[in-house]
Amino acid sequence: MHAEDTPQGVYYLKDGYVRLFSVSDLGKELSLNIFKPGSFFPMTWAIADVPNRYFFEALTDVAVLRMPKDEVVEFLKREPDILLDLTRRILVGLEATLARIQYLISGSASEKVAATILMLGKRFGKAKNKKVAITLRITHKDIANFAGLTRETASQEIKKLEEKGLIEQKHQHLLIRDVQKLQKESQLNY
Repeated sequence: MHAEDTPQGVYYLKDGYVRLFSVSDLGKELSLNIFKPGSFFPMTWAIADVPNRYFFEALTDVAVLRMPKDEVVEFLKREPDILLDLTRRILVGLEATLARIQYLISGSASEKVAATILMLGKRFGKAKNKKVAITLRITHKDIANFAGLTRETASQEIKKLEEKGLIEQKHQHLLIRDVQKLQKESQLNY
């Protein structure tokens, strides 16, 4: 789905991953979210009638269900437990967004990359022997788009984190070797 497209309904992501991003007038992408299975989108359009301003891109093969906006709203009105769960998810997402704003505005390049990797680990990681393996394939460009940096700058900072022994890369997968030290690098209480 492209920015300014009117969505054809509300999507429920059964399987796969979908990236939400914006593109500046100069063509620079900024990744805003990655939806994982169990996500609904675009909810600002569905519930608040806010026009879609973002791009949605499948990062993997996906399976989605689609329902008309009006039916989703009526369903949520009849199902308070589901509405409460959706509200909880929105608030967790808001908290993560506020943390991202903090490091995007005030963080150095190294702090932005470290915070981005921590966020990816929290959302898509699996703990293994006090380490966190990020299961989603992540490129340097992906990290740059989340951190608001050029790919070259992100690559330099990733290399520094590897040299410090905080992360390890294998086939576009990341392993956080020391979460606490990476958190110190990010300067965030995340």
